[in-house]
Amino acid sequence: MFPIVSVRLRRPKLVAALLTVSLVVAAAFAASLWSSQGTSAQEVATPNEVYWNSSTPTVSATIHAQGPKLTWQYDASTQAPHGWELVGFHVFRWIPSISDQLTFSAVANDLPATTRSHQDNTLHIVTLAHRTSGIEYEYYVVPIFERLSDRVSQIGTTGAARVKVPQLPAPPNLAIYFCGYVCGANYQQYLRMRWDHPHLAWDSSTGFHQVSEYTIYHNGSYYGSAGTNNSAVFKAGRCDTGYQLRVRYGLFYSDLLTPTDPRFLCRE
Repeated sequence: MFPIVSVRLRRPKLVAALLTVSLVVAAAFAASLWSSQGTSAQEVATPNEVYWNSSTPTVSATIHAQGPKLTWQYDASTQAPHGWELVGFHVFRWIPSISDQLTFSAVANDLPATTRSHQDNTLHIVTLAHRTSGIEYEYYVVPIFERLSDRVSQIGTTGAARVKVPQLPAPPNLAIYFCGYVCGANYQQYLRMRWDHPHLAWDSSTGFHQVSEYTIYHNGSYYGSAGTNNSAVFKAGRCDTGYQLRVRYGLFYSDLLTPTDPRFLCRE
């Protein structure tokens, strides 16, 4: 089981990010509505009260190979501000481990008011470096309300949760060899890298119970795919070095692993 962690909101910074989203009502607009309210604040919550002091969704997040899955609890009949109707949710993502950046990405806009879960299917656009073991994601669920008297829109107080990519195993017994008889007459122009499949003890519901692909790198750059096989043959000099392997599990990757090198006559 992966840990489920709720986090405190970075409210001032998230507010700044929300102001850039066209579907979210700006705080300045909410302030102007406060001053123009024609109904009693004792009967109907003001837009400012909705924005800052309404009930927050209780959010949790779990990691899956095809993207983190969010679930939240919110009882619209008891938690919606008085005089307002819950009409939907926005979902945003922040990656804390991207240094010197505070960029909130829109994961979903205008989810129906009855929705209480969502899987992040936008994570494929995030760089590979931020889809590896140990990376954390923070998600924000923002309720959207409309005032019953005039259907003016206002976002409510945000709920949040954080989730971490687990330590994804690299394949054991990785080594690089002369190609030898496997490549026949041209064996001197090829190398062979071989490994064992990693032991995966995850629940199948997470998607981490199977390997999606083995990828080969050369001097830090992508070189090719070995599919789900446990060996690869590629054209290279007999003593070429700099080859590594990593494993893809759905959208996520293990760390790079450098093979042992039993090739004779290639060591300094």
